[in-house]
Amino acid sequence: MYKPSKEDVRLPPEVKKRVRESVKKSWRGSRSEWKTVINYPHGVAISYVVPKSLENVRDVDLIATMKAAVLRNRWNDCGLKLEREDIRVRVRRTRVPRLTVLILDSSGSMAVARRISLAKKIAWELTERLYVKRDSVALIVFRGKEANVLIPPTRRYIDVVDALKTVPTGGRTPLSDALYKLLTLAKTVKMKNPWTQVKAILITDGKANTCLGLAKSLKEEIENLSKALAKLGVNMEIYDTRPVGVMEFSKSYIDLIASICNATVYRAG
Repeated sequence: MYKPSKEDVRLPPEVKKRVRESVKKSWRGSRSEWKTVINYPHGVAISYVVPKSLENVRDVDLIATMKAAVLRNRWNDCGLKLEREDIRVRVRRTRVPRLTVLILDSSGSMAVARRISLAKKIAWELTERLYVKRDSVALIVFRGKEANVLIPPTRRYIDVVDALKTVPTGGRTPLSDALYKLLTLAKTVKMKNPWTQVKAILITDGKANTCLGLAKSLKEEIENLSKALAKLGVNMEIYDTRPVGVMEFSKSYIDLIASICNATVYRAG
């Protein structure tokens, strides 16, 4: 099994700059970015609207509802009578919770040219700076036959840093399973809070060779999973660990994922 070098791996200056800029941009967004929501009982109320459906109404504006009933002259012997069409729900401005998912490729192909050491260094750089945003962070590592959610969503960034130190390397590249685990995690988070923004940072050389059997081919499987992530609204960044200027014969799926998910790709090699 490949053992990472004990020597310190220095990130190229341009990569460190990209990491810093990415984190600074996300930090500004998480602290100052607000979202307008309807029928969501958190945030500052700014207005009210007629709900599209009366199912799951949970943020009723009582004053606006009573005003609507008064304007419709809904009076009877018992007082003001409220009808279904009088109901109004609040419109609010609220901070949007965010989950950043680090997805690390630790398969055998990452052992070439110390790519795994570079990938871990990138993940460390990102994690050490993510704490300023106070967002949730998760870590998915994929190698061998499957991907594992090594660290579920947490604000204990030290857990992610410690986990990165002991990530083993070797085996096949189950990129499909990593995307599937990301999709499952994103769906679970959005079920708890549909306004949560999920950002994925994929660190890989993109050389998948293990499929889940969800499609006729590996390419189709990755394509379908990428489309599902894009439809769910998962924002993605990809750090390509392949060395620049080196010809490689094995296929990489980074361009396919990036084109479907509209992801920004950084060359870290």
